[in-house]
Amino acid sequence: MKTYIKIAQLLTVAFLSSSLFFACSLETQQDAEETVESMADDVENLGNRIENSGEEISAEIRKEKTKLTTEVSKALENLDQEAEELDHKIETATAKEKARWKERKEEINAERVEMRKALKDLEGDIKTEWGSFKQELSERLEGVQRSLEKN
Repeated sequence: MKTYIKIAQLLTVAFLSSSLFFACSLETQQDAEETVESMADDVENLGNRIENSGEEISAEIRKEKTKLTTEVSKALENLDQEAEELDHKIETATAKEKARWKERKEEINAERVEMRKALKDLEGDIKTEWGSFKQELSERLEGVQRSLEKN
């Protein structure tokens, strides 16, 4: 981002310098030079502010990723524990109960797959827009919580 700003800055300075210096008095040339320098400084300051804002946003996203990673890991642990409990229930259940518990285990396994995918996405570079990813993940976590409570 900063490279693009520097290029724009240089092009602006070059264009303004060349167009203003031809056919101008010495005083006008000096005024133009000061104006161009002032504009260049303004552009550089803007670039620095944009870069700093980007760094602050990146730090906030890293903090949110860490928090979400912890939440997803905990949800995955709870799902794993629920799956183990269902395995024990399936071993000792009657035929009718086994069908119910096996169906529930399939639901839990599907949620486990989703949470593992979310964890993998969080550990890597998220390719989607951060806000929508975070919202979708929050909704999935809420769904997992409801699912664990319905047993």
